[in-house]
Amino acid sequence: MSFGSWSVKVISAILGFGFLVFLLATFGPAQTLLSTVTSTPTPTIATFTPSPSATMTITLTNTPLPTETSTPEPTATRTPTFGQMMKDNIVFYLIYPEKGRTDACGDIRVDPIISKRLRSGDKVYDVQVALNMLLGINTKIYGVWYNALWDSDMTINSVQYKAEKDYILIDFGGRLPAGHFAPCDGPGIRQEIWTTIQHYGFKEKTLTVNGHFLIDELGR
Repeated sequence: MSFGSWSVKVISAILGFGFLVFLLATFGPAQTLLSTVTSTPTPTIATFTPSPSATMTITLTNTPLPTETSTPEPTATRTPTFGQMMKDNIVFYLIYPEKGRTDACGDIRVDPIISKRLRSGDKVYDVQVALNMLLGINTKIYGVWYNALWDSDMTINSVQYKAEKDYILIDFGGRLPAGHFAPCDGPGIRQEIWTTIQHYGFKEKTLTVNGHFLIDELGR
């Protein structure tokens, strides 16, 4: 072998060893380099385990609809007329005195006093109710009216009625201050009692006090 050829081989060996050292210095051992180059990262797979879903249970209940209630409309109340009340209610009569006076004298009139009590349909019974109302006042002034019976204490003793003649006989009892009336009270008493009975439509009537004609007792 020639010297030149040997020299080339030595130089090549040195260069090859130097390159190997360079590689080792740079990349580390070959195994490390290989693992570095060929190592494939394992992908991380995130696993999701779903938790049980919340279950919403809807319970349907049969709720009854509100019941419609009809509100009754107010019924109009018809106020009876004066004429109707004169026919339907118990009525008695008192004296409306002359202006400025409080007695039965002067220019008077006899007014109907309409009670709240309704008639029964039996005029014999109704006239007794009316007379008892009149006789039970016992005051001289009743509202704006004058009561000529204020100083008496009369009651009904008996009543007789003959339907075939539509005739009524009423006998009064109690106290009637005959001969001791206040001025004009005698005629005033007659008008109050007479007009009250006449209101119930009797064709004939006779009025007595303890068996004596009322008109005679009042004229004393």
